[in-house]
Amino acid sequence: MRLNRPILLALAVLALAALAQGWTYWRIPYSQLNVTALWSPLLIGITLLPTVSRYLGLHPLLGGLAAGGSVPFVVMARVVVDGVKDPTSHNLWPFELVISGGLGLLVAATGAFLAWLVFRTFPRRAA
Repeated sequence: MRLNRPILLALAVLALAALAQGWTYWRIPYSQLNVTALWSPLLIGITLLPTVSRYLGLHPLLGGLAAGGSVPFVVMARVVVDGVKDPTSHNLWPFELVISGGLGLLVAATGAFLAWLVFRTFPRRAA
C-alpha cells in the first residue's frame, strides 16, 4: 500500500505536534501531573501547524485534525508508559483521554480556522 502526499503530510504534522507537546508533558513527574500540564506555550505553536501545513498543500481540516489529535496521543502514550511501570497509576485514564480530546478538538478547530482565514485573506498567486 502506497501512502499519498496528504496522508504523509498529516502524519508528519501529527508526529511534530506530538513531539513538541510531549517534550514538556512527558518530563513532568507523575506526582505533579494534573490537567493544566497540557496547557503549555507549545500548544500555541501546535495551533499554528495547520496554517503552515496549508502552505505545503494540506487541507486545513486535515491539518487541524492531525495537530489536534496529537494532544490525546501524547496523553495516551503517557498512560501506557506509566501503566507499564505501575499498573495502579492512571486509574481514571478514560477521563484524561476525554479531557485531552476536548483540548485537542479546540486546538484542531482553532488551527483549521486560522488556516482557512489566512488563505481566504491572502490567497496564493500563481508564479
